Amino acid sequence: MIKKLTARLQINGCRILLVLAAVIALQGCSSGGSPGSEISVEITEPVIKSANDQRQYRHITLDNKLDVLLISDPSTDKAAASLDVHIGSYQNPADREGLAHFLEHMLFLGTKDYPNPGDYQTFISEHGGSHNAGTGLENTTYFFDIDASYLSQALDRFSPFFFSPNFDAKYVDRERNAVESEYRLKIKDDSRRQWDVLQEQLDPAHPMAKFTVGNLDTLADRDGRSVRDDLIALYNKYYSANLMKLVVLGRENLDELEAMVKPRFVPINNSNTEVAPHIDRFIQADRLPLTIAMKPLKDLRELSLSFQLPKMSPYWQQKPATYLAGLVGHEGEGSLLQLLKDKGWAETLSAGSGLEDRSSTLFSVDIGLTPSGFEHQADIVEMLFAWIAIIREQGIQNWRYEERSRMSDIAFRFQEKQNPMGYVSGLAGQMQHYPVTEVLRAPYLMTDYDAQLIKQVVNQLTVDNLFLMVTAPEVATDQVTEHYQAQFAVNPVAPALAAAWREPAQIDGLKLPERNPYIPASLELQADTGSEKPQSLIKKEGLEVWHLLDTDFGVPKAHVITRLISNKTESVEGLTAAQLYLDLIKDQLGAQVYPASEAGLSFSLSASNRGISIVVGGYSDKQSVLLGDVLQALTNPEWDSERFERLKQTRLRKLSNFQREYPFRQAVSGLYAMIKGAWTPLQQAPVLEQITMADLQQFSQGLLEEASVEMLISGNQGEPEALALTAQIEAFVALAEIAAPISIAKLEQAAVEAQIPVDHADSVVVLYLQGGEDSLQERAKVLLLGEMLSSPFYNSLRTEKQLGYVVSAFANNQSRVPGLAMLVQSPVADEARLRDEFNQFITDYSADVDRLTRKDIKRYQTSVLNSLEEKPKNLAEMNGRFMESVGLGYRQFDFREQLAREVRAVTADSLQDAYQRILLKNPRALWLQTADASAENTAVDLRKSGQIYEYDF
Repeated sequence: MIKKLTARLQINGCRILLVLAAVIALQGCSSGGSPGSEISVEITEPVIKSANDQRQYRHITLDNKLDVLLISDPSTDKAAASLDVHIGSYQNPADREGLAHFLEHMLFLGTKDYPNPGDYQTFISEHGGSHNAGTGLENTTYFFDIDASYLSQALDRFSPFFFSPNFDAKYVDRERNAVESEYRLKIKDDSRRQWDVLQEQLDPAHPMAKFTVGNLDTLADRDGRSVRDDLIALYNKYYSANLMKLVVLGRENLDELEAMVKPRFVPINNSNTEVAPHIDRFIQADRLPLTIAMKPLKDLRELSLSFQLPKMSPYWQQKPATYLAGLVGHEGEGSLLQLLKDKGWAETLSAGSGLEDRSSTLFSVDIGLTPSGFEHQADIVEMLFAWIAIIREQGIQNWRYEERSRMSDIAFRFQEKQNPMGYVSGLAGQMQHYPVTEVLRAPYLMTDYDAQLIKQVVNQLTVDNLFLMVTAPEVATDQVTEHYQAQFAVNPVAPALAAAWREPAQIDGLKLPERNPYIPASLELQADTGSEKPQSLIKKEGLEVWHLLDTDFGVPKAHVITRLISNKTESVEGLTAAQLYLDLIKDQLGAQVYPASEAGLSFSLSASNRGISIVVGGYSDKQSVLLGDVLQALTNPEWDSERFERLKQTRLRKLSNFQREYPFRQAVSGLYAMIKGAWTPLQQAPVLEQITMADLQQFSQGLLEEASVEMLISGNQGEPEALALTAQIEAFVALAEIAAPISIAKLEQAAVEAQIPVDHADSVVVLYLQGGEDSLQERAKVLLLGEMLSSPFYNSLRTEKQLGYVVSAFANNQSRVPGLAMLVQSPVADEARLRDEFNQFITDYSADVDRLTRKDIKRYQTSVLNSLEEKPKNLAEMNGRFMESVGLGYRQFDFREQLAREVRAVTADSLQDAYQRILLKNPRALWLQTADASAENTAVDLRKSGQIYEYDF
């Protein structure tokens, strides 16, 4: 098996240090060396990569023992880098909860050579990039991407985070408010509340028991000890090169990347820090089995069953927990989920090792319950243990393991490029866990089938190793958590119940999956035609089909994208009914086609106010089979009153729960309702409430009675296959020319004001500024204005004034209508003050706009053009851009090309004029703000009372 697998992989020679060097570092060697010194020990050894990966890799270890993975990709438009520190919230001092998270924030606020807090962020933003960071339990990761021409300058600003941060006392005080804002933003987030409840039940000796986010209380100065002192102490202790992994991707060759990285990162101190081990039990064994109940704010019911396992990472090649998760979480015919759905008890089920740290693993099964499921939760737990018993006795089989291994092998063999920033940040984390030679392949690798090892793991999925959390509005509670004020209760599992679960009754209908019929038989690539854009394949009344045989990405995959344009969904009643109907079809198909998802195929069904869309993706070999399954279900829906009611109530809960979303998301939804009539979830809920099964049956018969069809078939599908796929659609729907125009409100040169009621203490203001016309020339100027305003708006209102955690200014284009948006959610300023701050910023920044030079304009143009003209990295990105052109009426697939020409044509004078017109002098402005939960909602559809832009592409 290993030989066969290795033979199918492309091996790339690279220079690599002996792994022993890392071990020596942990034993106390000094970092030694100088920035220009040579690496003393190296051997030639492979980094195993996909045969579809044309990039070159090199692993080096710097003199300070920093592990670095260099990636040379001459074709990339974006460079990227990520540094992962193998410490996180677990390392918070007991009396400084949230300090690691606060430290992550502080590193962005100035270094010795770049002291201004916005230097790094502004440089990244103005050169076509983005940046972020995240603090996990045992990892803190920093990452960015940027126009590939500016990688070295970006590293100049990035690397000092790790050896010369300022920790300016002024910004220490200010940034505490940002952490407080982040904490308060999510104080009504039920997932945070569940986490808060769980943390209070963990063994106090376990580091996960500590509050992770931090707030003004935990980060306050103590008598004789400032938080800045503690911050510096934590940094000095743990930000050691031996705990870091760095990944840098650029278009330079490997030697050039190495020369770029070494002098910039060698100054990082190596303290040879060792992270102290912690206990390997999350909850004390003598407390199990245990039930934790939490009352959510949303209408939400979940059952989460967790089992404590030894650390699984030593078995990364065998992946026993992954194998078991695939069986426990199976959704096909005969699965536990299908049986629970048939009973009306569950909506979703997932399984896996969701949490693993240096000492142990938590294997969890999460079940989304219906109200009826909540009433039968004890029965569901018994059914789960019956399912686990079947897996233990019948499911540990070599052919099942080989089938999953084969699909993992295929996935790695045909791995596609992804976003460079996501790629490097993922690899930096993986380097902490896998040998560097296997770091690319390790997540996919499943070799060395070991039935005994799998059995050892499944034997720990027992009642006596269980703690379960039930989340539901109906639970009885008697306690409240400290940080998120979540109501909860904790009780041991009743002995009689535990006994029943230990010896579960046999459940009729549970059955392990058969061999997967969707595994591709052919993975051959067809001969590429060399065309860069889709060509018209069919154009006749009611039908337009474009086709592109493209295998440039080296994968035997394709997308079959079908838009069925209909006016039956143009009303809120029609759209809501269509969405419920598609829920019914997806549920009907779920068990039948779940094996297709395991075999690398996918489908989606969605509805808009212009009809419905069917998208089939993945390996091209059996796409026609999957498309046929989908069309068959749409043609022959299975009507069952209990299933209808279950799906209707599920969608109703999702719509109603929107009132518990973050306030800024509710505000943006209100904005779209006003500008383009996009009905909010809260507007759809009462409409859905009135729909009966008879209503939906009647609606579905007319929904696809006739439609105008647009199709794009792009990827590894030749013309004969494309024609056959088209024929499947033609046999499914009666073709007709259907008008389904898009309309956008055309704002007057005056301010429109509205409010939405929100049940949250934070205030939100959104300012939408519409362009003067719907031309590409105006769109180009608005894109440049959004690029220009993004960093200074953030730096002013977030970094300097600390008005909130969510602060953003960006281009906000609706169909062909250009616009700008500015948004702040604040826990410290009311709506009136936020409006004043917006206006003051716009007025003050006009002086900077007046001073714009040709060089400034060129910088903004380059940044915007980098995004517009960035080459698609994979098939999905390419086809997404093709459909973007179709959606905007550019049937020659040249929307971005035309827009890029207009961006290049913008001058300093024309951009200054646009700033005056759009932001200052009689702007076409819409102010939308939050109000008290009892206030009137005045966010009405502006298209009904004013002028509109209308398009029918």
